[in-house]
Amino acid sequence: QGRMGLPRYIESVRVSRTLDIAGGPLYAVVTPHPDRDCFDAEVVDADGRCYVSLAGYRTIPFAEVPNDLRPSLHATA
Repeated sequence: QGRMGLPRYIESVRVSRTLDIAGGPLYAVVTPHPDRDCFDAEVVDADGRCYVSLAGYRTIPFAEVPNDLRPSLHATA
């Protein structure tokens, strides 16, 4: 969307595993819900095991992101 946001509200947070057992890189998987104006997010490992999940994450717009920086905000995997 080309905007950065500051955290405003999180409906729930669930910690499923501790980070000390990760043994490798972790990834954020974010699912937008435009109809509810929020996001859900999970922190997962390469095998898809969930470590942390956030539901109903909402932000307050902070600033426009310059066009040349926008590609760096998207996944590179």
